[in-house]
Amino acid sequence: YLQQLSSHTFESNYQVDVFFARQCLLFGGVWLLGAAWVISARAELSLLVGITVLAGLVSLWPLLRLKQQQRHLKKQMQRDFPFMLELLCLSVESGHGLQHALWLCSTELQAGPLQQQLIKIQESMRAGLTREQALEQFAQQTDLDEARSFVAALQQSIELGGRLAPLLRQQAQQRRQERFLRAEKQALEAPVKMLAPLVLCIFPCTFLVIAYPLFFQLWQQL
Repeated sequence: YLQQLSSHTFESNYQVDVFFARQCLLFGGVWLLGAAWVISARAELSLLVGITVLAGLVSLWPLLRLKQQQRHLKKQMQRDFPFMLELLCLSVESGHGLQHALWLCSTELQAGPLQQQLIKIQESMRAGLTREQALEQFAQQTDLDEARSFVAALQQSIELGGRLAPLLRQQAQQRRQERFLRAEKQALEAPVKMLAPLVLCIFPCTFLVIAYPLFFQLWQQL
């Protein structure tokens, strides 16, 4: 599971054994500190159960951080995907082949996870994989619905002998529309997310400012 999850972080130097070692160090460090406190304070030994649970929760922090990094990278790729499709469409319309268009996209895109995946496509094809296999690997590693839809439509168009430029233009327009809908959804969710800070932080302070003079006047009258 960790190997599958770490494959989506797009880090070639990522190692699962290092990840597991960090978890063990966190668990052992927290547990030893808790045990030392129990012994020095002469507390009940039953507290070791709670310390063990606390150490287990702390050891989950690297996994949560890895998942957060994966979500952040996927958001970056979703943001850059329409621009990549537009570059592909312009390159194909200007007469370049698909493989050369992918190389142009890897050089023109800003540094990020999507650019790294395009570079991996070139490296996979130079290593001996076919173009279809490299694209399938691209869709699997990015773990994006947009990438899977793009690869499936691209392979179908190649098999049927259709033109790539109209397909890429349609894919780019669809991805831009989806990005606009995601932004609109986040804008509609913003007032709901602001409700909790308003109720917990701003409203109590406002009520305190309003109620303090009334309370002070009542206190003087008494």
